[in-house]
Amino acid sequence: MRLEINTPRAKRNRRFANILTLLSIPVIFFSFFLVNPNLIADAVGDPAAGTLVAIVALLTTLAIVITAVKMTNKWVRPPRPENALKDGLKGVSNKSVLYCYYHKQAEHILVTQQGIFPIIIRFQDGRFTVTNDKWQTHKTIPGKLLGLFRFEGLGDPNSDAEKAIQYVKGLLTEDIGDVPIQPVIVFIHPSANVTIEDPSVPVVFADSKKKPNIKEYIRQFNKTAAADESSKRLNTAQMEALEKAIVSP
Repeated sequence: MRLEINTPRAKRNRRFANILTLLSIPVIFFSFFLVNPNLIADAVGDPAAGTLVAIVALLTTLAIVITAVKMTNKWVRPPRPENALKDGLKGVSNKSVLYCYYHKQAEHILVTQQGIFPIIIRFQDGRFTVTNDKWQTHKTIPGKLLGLFRFEGLGDPNSDAEKAIQYVKGLLTEDIGDVPIQPVIVFIHPSANVTIEDPSVPVVFADSKKKPNIKEYIRQFNKTAAADESSKRLNTAQMEALEKAIVSP
């Protein structure tokens, strides 16, 4: 399998996340003074101005901290999705290509001759359950509070999958044709534990030592598609056209 990464975007966002993290420390410290309206009011001689400055300082600090944590989760925090997927997909056909970070709406797209797989990444650790399309997080109260401060909520993986499908469909041109698109939700943290019961979107692990894992799922999908005479298969020209559609700005 070949790995294609939008390196400039990844480096730019990683750098931005690191800068925000470093910036948030003095901002938090300085905000302790600014959120005191009496202190500001005494300095400027206007109680209303003191209150306004305190509110602005608080909102600015929250915005910087929240953005820093979210950016760090996505662009800095290990394990990195591209590395976890690369390791997990070792042994998949060398004609397959994994594209990372080219599109915000579909950050990771695996292309094989049998289909296109928008990959929905979940970095969270801990224990989860998905029954049909209903997700549950199993954590203690301290764990939930910690997850809240670290912005580790699962969100809605199924909604993200549907958005990715629609976005990828928009990338398909006439010369590519109608290609099967199958989203996959992938947990990349080695400590993630997911109980899976009949989800509409496949849920797997990146780690090939865990069950179910993405490598086995892709291999089985490709095997089933190859055995189906009615199933469409991407030729070299279509693969090249699809790569151009994905990597072009």
